[in-house]
Amino acid sequence: MSSGNLQDIGIDMKRIFLALIIIGALVGAMLTLLPKRSVDQTPLARLTERYRQKEKPSADHTLFAALQKPFSKPQEVTEACISCHNERHKEVMKSSHWNWERTEYIEGKGIRKVGKGTY
Repeated sequence: MSSGNLQDIGIDMKRIFLALIIIGALVGAMLTLLPKRSVDQTPLARLTERYRQKEKPSADHTLFAALQKPFSKPQEVTEACISCHNERHKEVMKSSHWNWERTEYIEGKGIRKVGKGTY
């Protein structure tokens, strides 16, 4: 091989190497711009995580005097609640607590609907 051919091969190798670098940079840029998806984040995994976390009540209801007595009928409990939550009763009556139904995560059983409407 002549030195001219070796120079041509060297130039071709530099072009190939440069093309590979450019292609790699483009692929890298595309991969960073694509939305990230985790294999673990299936809809079931998201719901499981959501229902695993229990909501904390806004107040410690064991400290309220209106609730520190025995109740003989359910209506007395409602009256005690409304004595503080004077407009919230409308919201409460639409709640899962009032209607005895909710969806929750139960360890070992997954996400379940619980309450009077479930069998």
